[in-house]
Amino acid sequence: MKTHGDAEFWAQAARGEGRCLDLERLEAISEGHGTAAENSHLAACAACTAELKLFSEFTAADARPDELAALESVVSRLRSPVPPASASAAAPRPPWWALPIPRWALTMAALVLVAGIAVQLRNWREPSLRLNDTGDSTAVRSASLRILEPSGTLTAPPAEIRWETAPGAAGYRVRLLEVDGNELWSGTSPAPRLSLPEPARALFVPHKTISIAVEARDASGAVLRSGTVKCVVKP
Repeated sequence: MKTHGDAEFWAQAARGEGRCLDLERLEAISEGHGTAAENSHLAACAACTAELKLFSEFTAADARPDELAALESVVSRLRSPVPPASASAAAPRPPWWALPIPRWALTMAALVLVAGIAVQLRNWREPSLRLNDTGDSTAVRSASLRILEPSGTLTAPPAEIRWETAPGAAGYRVRLLEVDGNELWSGTSPAPRLSLPEPARALFVPHKTISIAVEARDASGAVLRSGTVKCVVKP
């Protein structure tokens, strides 16, 4: 039999032959309790022969008292099979994107998406024109009223305000407003034009922006249409 110092012996031991003996049976063989079949396998198997030699040298070595506990722990672990729980615990966890998603989470995500789209569409919608409402809750504006003149930059205070005719209008209300919506002056007219008196014209001071708001009202006083323009006098 080749010795464990021989290179060819260790090469054969690494390859192994047939079904090798476990550690418990090798320990029984080392104590003289091996069966005839196990002894026959040991004589033909270099792997089992090498493992038996290593086991015999390991157990025959003198251990210090402080090493006995560690040696017994190693032998106990070698004899004990690995429990299935350990193998499952060592298995890697799947990534987060591969985990199953509960149905309630998908429903909540869909609701949040729909709500976000609704808010975005509301923000995209063109805001309605509200020009310093008079507080009349019955006012209805079906369309904007286009003011013909004046508008934009002026060289002098305007003498007259003209706007387009609103069908069904019984009269019109004209207001001069500051940029913050504060009313400076107001007047009425049955026709789509209004001459400004001197106090109203005096409000158009140079470099001050004035808003002109016109409302077309029916016989009951409800607002049919309204419009506004901004003017500034720059001599």
